[in-house]
Amino acid sequence: MEGKSITDEVSASKIPILPLLQGTTTLTEALEEEENMHVRLRYPTQRADFFLWVYQHRKDFEAIVSYHLGLDNGETCRFGDPKEWKHGSFNLCVPIQTHNWRKHPGKRVMLRIPLPYKVGESTYPGNADEKPCKPD
Repeated sequence: MEGKSITDEVSASKIPILPLLQGTTTLTEALEEEENMHVRLRYPTQRADFFLWVYQHRKDFEAIVSYHLGLDNGETCRFGDPKEWKHGSFNLCVPIQTHNWRKHPGKRVMLRIPLPYKVGESTYPGNADEKPCKPD
């Protein structure tokens, strides 16, 4: 323990560990980063809040998916369990299981939802809106 005081040892053991979307960082490391870590440090909370919002609105998403798949009476779809959800840097993908779908029996489709905190929705409202493209 040469060169370190007991105070240094205690302080080092109490350095807060901060969650990131992938991995963790310490306050010291965050302060040393050149990029604005404040934005990256908010992502885990924003992700949890967004995932909760999506889960709370799953019936709405099921209705939208049913409409777009053209499901008729007796044909239904079910939102995937959160443990089945996948996400990357910019999208959340939710498996949707279909039931009694006559066109494609037993098929599963994926619903891709942009992560609003990664596409600048809070800074630039409407940024995540679907943008229609002109045909060539």
